[in-house]
Amino acid sequence: MRNAFKNLILLISLSLFTEFSFAQYYRLIAIGSMHIAVEDMDNELNLYDFGENPAWVINDEIQNRIWMHTSYDKSRGEYKRTYDPYGLNLYDIRFLRVQTLGNSGTFKGWASYSGEIREKLYGSLLLSPYDGKAFFVTDTTTGNFRYQIIRIGFDYGIEVLKHIYAGINVNYNLVDGLKDIYTRARDIYRQVHISPALAIQITRNLNIGFKLAISNWHEKIEAKSEDLYDAEVYLYRGNLYAVKKISNVIDLKLKERDIGLGIQTIYKPNDNFQLGIKLNLKQTGQYILIPYGLLKEYEFGYTNFYEFNMNFLSRLKLNRKSTVGATLKYEYSDIWSKHSPRNLLLWKEKIKNFEIGLGLWSNLLNPISAGIELLYKNSSADSMKYIDNIFKLIKGDNYTLKIGSEFKINKITLRMGFNYMFSTKDLTLGGDNVNYSSLSFGISYNPVADMIFVLGKSYAKIDQTEISVRRDMLKLILILKF
Repeated sequence: MRNAFKNLILLISLSLFTEFSFAQYYRLIAIGSMHIAVEDMDNELNLYDFGENPAWVINDEIQNRIWMHTSYDKSRGEYKRTYDPYGLNLYDIRFLRVQTLGNSGTFKGWASYSGEIREKLYGSLLLSPYDGKAFFVTDTTTGNFRYQIIRIGFDYGIEVLKHIYAGINVNYNLVDGLKDIYTRARDIYRQVHISPALAIQITRNLNIGFKLAISNWHEKIEAKSEDLYDAEVYLYRGNLYAVKKISNVIDLKLKERDIGLGIQTIYKPNDNFQLGIKLNLKQTGQYILIPYGLLKEYEFGYTNFYEFNMNFLSRLKLNRKSTVGATLKYEYSDIWSKHSPRNLLLWKEKIKNFEIGLGLWSNLLNPISAGIELLYKNSSADSMKYIDNIFKLIKGDNYTLKIGSEFKINKITLRMGFNYMFSTKDLTLGGDNVNYSSLSFGISYNPVADMIFVLGKSYAKIDQTEISVRRDMLKLILILKF
């Protein structure tokens, strides 16, 4: 037991140097991001891959492994919001380590270093300006914002009693950003996330999991004078009204605390049919704080988020070579922001998403496997921006087609996928009649490496006019396995 404990401490230290979330779906990305009916080591219908319950990692990760992942993402174009960058470049390197510890459980640790360059970013100094709050922090310049990002974390699961498992997920994120033009704003973001969990094997056919998620993050923005000019920053309440601040040094803080509860159920009555259900509920409070005096600060604004989502996924094996699947999702968000000093409601939004999908994956033409997915999504947003005197009810329908295939030749596997999406209204970016298409390619040399290439394009009309805008996307991924 002492040796196992020493191994666990060693692995935790290794995870600091070795991001990997619950599932990266590398194979699935190459076949067009299909997931409904495709069985994969990171896409199994169980409490870990589907339910995101760390206690079940002991049953999901049964082999030791080390992975290295490096990727590059690039997108640019005019299809964006006011405070979105014209261009976005992302690159990262990640390490994953899985170590089984026998009766002492299973450990899965990861670490990553990422760089992000936001090109031609107008005004915004916040890391996430469009997360639903009614507050924006801007300057008057357009420039590049460069971020350096470090993420470390681990999952650990152990069987504490027969068929009863306990586990925990821990993540720490650090982001350091700098704007390369006056006001030379610096943005530092820190987040700590802890999620204890419990999983119970009720019967051979039924598993239930419970998860508590607690997060705390802190973001600090600092703008300094340059040469003979004072720093000039605008603090917006809503889209139209701002408080102007001019000083040698301007700083402010954002703090967020959230707590969530998740319940997961996996039912497998026989070897051919599986059903997974997961429910998540989360409440988040976000504060914008401005310092005054030496040690005091006042609350400029507060935003509250209530979020609920449920997800159903089922798979049925028609025979040894073919599987069909169905998914059903519902998401609901209730967000409101207030003017803290006067306790006045500024914004209130209710967002609903409903999605249904069907998928088929088949190996009828050995060694070729292929599949297809069809998804329909209905979205609505009831937005009441009292301070801006803007009230809107927006609805949109989204139709998605995914096609993928893979061809195996001894240890080499070739993969290809195609996506096409049409949306009558993009609730995120505001476009009408949005068309998005992408092609993906992948090659795998088992069990050593995977390489994935994705090229995507999107077109949209703005404000129901004939003005069309476009955005292009490129993704490259290389995975090495040890």
